[in-house]
Amino acid sequence: MRLCDRNYTEDREKEYIERVIADKPNKTAPNPTKRATYKFVHLTDMHFDWKYKEGNDADCDQPLCCREDSGAPKNSSGAAQYWGTKSKCDVPARTID
Repeated sequence: MRLCDRNYTEDREKEYIERVIADKPNKTAPNPTKRATYKFVHLTDMHFDWKYKEGNDADCDQPLCCREDSGAPKNSSGAAQYWGTKSKCDVPARTID
């Protein structure tokens, strides 16, 4: 069995980095004013609920709310909205349609 040589070269971090990137091209940040701007919406893993009922309780005691059997909300701010509600609800089919 042979052991590794005990000779080694000590590199300082900054010198090592400069040596590694020495032959790399300089990167300049693109000028954002010359690039086209696009706006888009990316929706994934959509869940819709055929039984969604606008106006019903969005924070009920069941695993899935905003349905007929969820009942009326305790206050109007807890009601299921037309396009969907950020709560324990899937969105209505019209939101995906």
